[in-house]
Amino acid sequence: MRKLISFFIGLCILALMFGAIAGAAAIYDTARKIKIETYFFQPNNLSGQRVGVPATPSDLGPDKMRRRLVEKYLSEYFYVIPDTANVEKRMGAFSPLARMSTQSVFSQWQQQEGAYIKTLAEEGAFRTVRIIGEIKKPADSDFWTVEYEMKTWRRPNDMAEEPVVTRDVLYMGISDEYMMDFRQNIDIRQYLENGYDPAAIFRFGITAIGRQQDK
Repeated sequence: MRKLISFFIGLCILALMFGAIAGAAAIYDTARKIKIETYFFQPNNLSGQRVGVPATPSDLGPDKMRRRLVEKYLSEYFYVIPDTANVEKRMGAFSPLARMSTQSVFSQWQQQEGAYIKTLAEEGAFRTVRIIGEIKKPADSDFWTVEYEMKTWRRPNDMAEEPVVTRDVLYMGISDEYMMDFRQNIDIRQYLENGYDPAAIFRFGITAIGRQQDK
């Protein structure tokens, strides 16, 4: 009886082994030199946040390109992290904000919002910004209307702090006639290899900027 049981156990082991070999062969067939393509999956329910092939400017179209560039500009204009070195770098002549602004707009930011950001950074504050709704250009205006929301945490390392939420409107003069193309005065490959921000390679710029409260 014991020999019979051992015999059947041996058959089961052989069946499992052949099954494993067949499974491995189905995944990778060395005889036919089938390659296994590897993929990286990002666990996110939103398809827009999953890893994929980068979209080209023509894939996005001018409206989405403009919105993404304005979102990037707005982030550079307002965000705060508790790091004064970060502020100093953003105030430099080769920062994304400088490259995407006229000299007058950038100087205005340095003297006003940039100086305030430096104060917030020294105090350990953290601030985020996002666009609310669509950016629009009224038919009778030369400026785009951009409504935005900021959240500011003033006390570092205080997990119980509720952020201060503020909303305002920016009126932006946008030079975007050639934004679907790249700047001609920089070596794009070298620029990107040096770790500079990709947003600044597009022929897009802010020529004027003002808040609703400034009107």
